[in-house]
Amino acid sequence: MGNKKKDVNTQFLLDKQITNHYDKNFHLISKNGLAKSLKTLSFKQINFNKFFPRTYEMNNQSDFVDFCEEFKYTQAESILKKHIENYQNNIEISKVKRLQILIALSYIKIKNQFFTQKKYVSPKSISQEEWIILSEQINLEQYLQDSNFYNKVFQKTIKKLNEDISNITQLIKNQLEISQKNDPQYTLNGKSNIWIVKPSGLSRGRGIRTFNKLEQLLQYVSGKELGWITQKYLENPLTINNKKFDIRQWVIVTDWKPLTIFCYQECYLRICVDEYNEENLSNKFAHLSNNCIQKNANNFQEKVDETMLFQNQFEEYLFKKTNVQDFFKQKILKQIQNIIIDSLVSVQNIIQPRKNSLEMYGYDFTIDEDYNVWILEVNSSPSMDYSTKVTEKLVKKVLWDTVDIHQKCDKGWTPLLKACSLGRTYFVNELLKRGANPYETDDKGENCYDKAQKFDRNQVLEILKNKDYDENIQLEDRL
Repeated sequence: MGNKKKDVNTQFLLDKQITNHYDKNFHLISKNGLAKSLKTLSFKQINFNKFFPRTYEMNNQSDFVDFCEEFKYTQAESILKKHIENYQNNIEISKVKRLQILIALSYIKIKNQFFTQKKYVSPKSISQEEWIILSEQINLEQYLQDSNFYNKVFQKTIKKLNEDISNITQLIKNQLEISQKNDPQYTLNGKSNIWIVKPSGLSRGRGIRTFNKLEQLLQYVSGKELGWITQKYLENPLTINNKKFDIRQWVIVTDWKPLTIFCYQECYLRICVDEYNEENLSNKFAHLSNNCIQKNANNFQEKVDETMLFQNQFEEYLFKKTNVQDFFKQKILKQIQNIIIDSLVSVQNIIQPRKNSLEMYGYDFTIDEDYNVWILEVNSSPSMDYSTKVTEKLVKKVLWDTVDIHQKCDKGWTPLLKACSLGRTYFVNELLKRGANPYETDDKGENCYDKAQKFDRNQVLEILKNKDYDENIQLEDRL
């Protein structure tokens, strides 16, 4: 029986002994560790908000306060999106709803100022009285019957209640367009303001819940010993037959200094048994695509072959949907690879490097309806169960191919970064972002990773010019 990572002290290993884990990897594989690490990318001028849903540690006082405020602002945006839908369907807007809409609109204007102004402006906090209106915690008609309270708190807003609703709606559309243009996480938000709560140290979907009521969410995490993170839930997911899915991608790191990354050439999809329904948040078989969750569904055995797809099946699905050849490799896979590189760069100087070691990670991604890829989490010791026909075939292949992985034999594995110093790490990442395809080779059989090793220092610096990835260490010293 093999030892667990916690039972192995790498300080006492001989150089020739091989391990399949690195020390301090919790900065990558724990949910709060990944969130902290990715946020450091901002110091390297990498915008993690474009691929990592906003995440808050609930046992961190600053994060807790920020989350509560962000929840309320996102609620305001959800109300406005719902109003646009109701207006288009000619649904009558009550006086209370108008008040709610106007309050929401005022705060989206404030949020948009935060995005568009060059200097930092702290967004205004939503008052308790305003939150009562926005969250509809009680019967608002009865609540607002107190004319003194009503006139005192909402005096400016009341004057606008009789304004033509079409004018108000146009203002809302204008503000939402500004949000869409400036907020990199706009596509995560829908009309329901759904958030997902995860225990930081647990795996296999344990303890995960979804909420769209702030008070219920806070009650769920309060007083519990586990560290919890709250993350924005993707409300506009790309679906297959109206079912949510995620993508499992295997990645191996064989060295941290220099960073050497291999990405397996076949990923696979894990699909929910039940159709996606944002109105029923308690149905985990519609919201959590982990196989450990889905296999407990009553109808799992009937639909087991529908719960996973090979990569080539997904490629065919995307081609039928977009009518674009190689859409997966050109649009989806490139994003996945960039995110993998950025995530590993974020922990390169934290995880303890060791020669004669390697570690496999299971990266989980989801895709929104605009084909933006979002990272969900990174798993150490990813499951290798023969849970379906898909995993039975792929697990056998990846295990054999992993035995062969080294510098001169990368059968089954695509080298994302192959023995690159940190400066060249950013350089190859820049090539990928400029459209380099890791699968394409020239007439000499060389791909972008091979070519990266042949560029001299001046050529690398020229491409990375004005890209200050690290203010503390000169880039020239890292090549």
